[in-house]
Amino acid sequence: MKIHIKRGVLKEIERRARQSYPLEVIGFLVGRPGSGIKYPMTVTGVVWPRQIRETDHVYAMKGEYRKACRDATVLGTVHSHPDSDSPLPSGEDHCDDADRRLMAIISVFKKGVGGETATLGTRIMFWEPMKEIKVREVR
Repeated sequence: MKIHIKRGVLKEIERRARQSYPLEVIGFLVGRPGSGIKYPMTVTGVVWPRQIRETDHVYAMKGEYRKACRDATVLGTVHSHPDSDSPLPSGEDHCDDADRRLMAIISVFKKGVGGETATLGTRIMFWEPMKEIKVREVR
């Protein structure tokens, strides 16, 4: 699967994940579904429903999903893994996202030593169920 991402979307995802740290953040990837190699799927933005609390289940937001679908075509989801340097899907991620075409995970982790002085690092990867996908940022 080939995916294009509108310029600025990756920076927006990173900014939102850093702002929400240490809480997890979730959003819906929106854009054009595409139809093959000549016209690839294009992520044009992210709809950020709300910041979740630790007691919330990441994908227990059916109402939020319906709201996002009203204004755009939802291609998949993005969520953060706070305090993890690996954006690999967990077993729960695979189960929860099995019906979606696209999933992005951004890990947010402290770099360096010292609680307050440590900076936040991030790493993002895109997945279709059980398989990593390479993406290309476009204008």
